[in-house]
Amino acid sequence: MFKWDNLLSAICSGFIFAILAGGLMSYWVWLEMRVHTWVLCWLVFALFIVLSMLFKIKPITYFIGLISVVVLMIAKSPNIFFYNVRDMFFLDMKFGQIKIITLSIMLMMTVVMIYLWYRERKLNKF
Repeated sequence: MFKWDNLLSAICSGFIFAILAGGLMSYWVWLEMRVHTWVLCWLVFALFIVLSMLFKIKPITYFIGLISVVVLMIAKSPNIFFYNVRDMFFLDMKFGQIKIITLSIMLMMTVVMIYLWYRERKLNKF
């Protein structure tokens, strides 16, 4: 049975893991200009959507990806993630605007995932 909660969880988790995969690829590849990281980002995002049709994607998946992104942002350059979002959506904006948009999207997704996690725990309690 199709559930909207699972699709929403897949979209949020897919976005986080997409920018995580793009960031990891950017760190490991010497000449990033040869590699199109935005293609990898969209493939990972699509993979999460397809997996949501087959399996239940729990909200904890999003939090694991978010912690990984935050750790890499602290350990390495956070700009890689913002550039991946810019390339993923073909945005032609100033870097400061992209940074604000990316952090706003991540904050909204975190609030939604906390709500889904709370609702799941509340339903499992009864």
